[in-house]
Amino acid sequence: LHHPPGSFSGIGIGVAHGVRATISGNVIRDCGLDGIHVEDDATDTSMEGNIVSDCDRSGIAINGANGSGPLVGVIVRGNTVTDCCKTKGTGGIALEGPVAVHNGIVEGNRVTDCGRSAAEVYGIDLNHGAVGHRVTSNIVAGTVGTGAGLRVDDATGVHVLGNRLTGNPYGVHVEGSITDVEIAHNYLKGNTVGAFEEAAIGATSGYTKQDNIT
Repeated sequence: LHHPPGSFSGIGIGVAHGVRATISGNVIRDCGLDGIHVEDDATDTSMEGNIVSDCDRSGIAINGANGSGPLVGVIVRGNTVTDCCKTKGTGGIALEGPVAVHNGIVEGNRVTDCGRSAAEVYGIDLNHGAVGHRVTSNIVAGTVGTGAGLRVDDATGVHVLGNRLTGNPYGVHVEGSITDVEIAHNYLKGNTVGAFEEAAIGATSGYTKQDNIT
């Protein structure tokens, strides 16, 4: 799906209230909003092997919208996201509120060069009450702005394991209330400011960081 720059103001592929939808093997570029957008109470949506580039907002956005139940069971695996969040949005891959997203798998994706100058943007963004996500074996590099390779915000039961986050302002940004969150075995060298940003972290319980390469 290709739209000439400036010609399309919307989403490349969207799913709302769907059950077991599969989005795979697409090439999506030059969208005015998100390349792939899943919202409301969609359940068990799979996004695998897509190439998304040059979108003004997120490459892949999982959005728990107002007025619906939690968005549950997304799989985001083996996608390539490049040069997104050019004018808006907070993450190349974003699992975001305002209603919490539950039990997502974000695995084996490559996210590069997303963001914009002086903006708080993250390669992978888990925000607004992330619950039960497993984030493994992703590569995030070259995030533009003041953010990090990955953000964990107001999270419960989230595991961030074996990712390579390098060439970003920070490797991992942690904020808000954090419960039973594990950040382990990640490669966090080569970020321009530091490996971790925790200035906005709130109450923590069961928060562990171990065996990260910094």
